[in-house]
Amino acid sequence: MLINIVNIYSSCVNVIKRRMWEELIGRRSGSSIDHWCPIGDFNSVCGLHQRKSDNTHPHGGHNREFNEFILDMNVEDIPFVGRKFTWFHPNGRTMNVFDKGLTSREWVDKWQGSSLVVLDRNFSNHCPNILKSSIQDWGQKPFRVFDYWLGNPTLEVFVEEA
Repeated sequence: MLINIVNIYSSCVNVIKRRMWEELIGRRSGSSIDHWCPIGDFNSVCGLHQRKSDNTHPHGGHNREFNEFILDMNVEDIPFVGRKFTWFHPNGRTMNVFDKGLTSREWVDKWQGSSLVVLDRNFSNHCPNILKSSIQDWGQKPFRVFDYWLGNPTLEVFVEEA
């Protein structure tokens, strides 16, 4: 099975962001791969629920464009685990959800329970994120034993006692 995981590091400049969104939509629509996960710093929010600021204003047009991009890509937000916001202004008074993972329906069907774990930030103003799936089926676990143990005279006694 082929999958597309796209690492996003978006510009703060809206016109450059729009160009990136258009390119991603074009690549997705021209691809035969169904499992998509664009993930990273989108430098955009979907709405006011993803912002906290003393000077919160709607950014309505840009939010609408970002939501249209998500619809056109035919992807959805991966649920968060951990922190509520992923980016913090150094003074701590402004917070946003700029970092996110988006997945196709096929991805969600294959890896149900996928989540984005948002860790505490360290030296960056962004929090690190880990893409995680709670359902992992790696198949049967192989039995392994070191040949050394088979030649050890105390093995039989040890196994019997255990």
